Amino acid sequence: MDRGASEIALIEKIGAELSVALEGISAISIRAQQMDFDPALVEHFQRIRSSTESALGAIGDLVDFSQIEGGIELHPAAFGLRAADNKVHVHDLHATILHLLGLDHEALTYLHNGRYERLTDVAGRVVTEILA
Repeated sequence: MDRGASEIALIEKIGAELSVALEGISAISIRAQQMDFDPALVEHFQRIRSSTESALGAIGDLVDFSQIEGGIELHPAAFGLRAADNKVHVHDLHATILHLLGLDHEALTYLHNGRYERLTDVAGRVVTEILA
């Protein structure tokens, strides 16, 4: 695999990972809109859904753009999908995304089949170290 193809594959992989997280957030907001909540809260969930759909469109555009001949130039940096320092779990990243959207991920906990569950699983935490 040449360098251009590997860069495209990396962009596609990152795009797919972000899409999965955003689709999960969108699904939660759709489900929340169907529940009996205060109208102001339902409106907040509608804005979240709209924002995640916009972000999904932008990710799709980025992946499409990266496949144009010539692609984009990525410069070598200490970056990779397998962190060496400050490792976090995908549930932690989901919790952080929900935090940035103004939602308390721990409040989205529900009992299902005798086990407490939520999008971030019961182990997710907000990664405050990456927030400005």
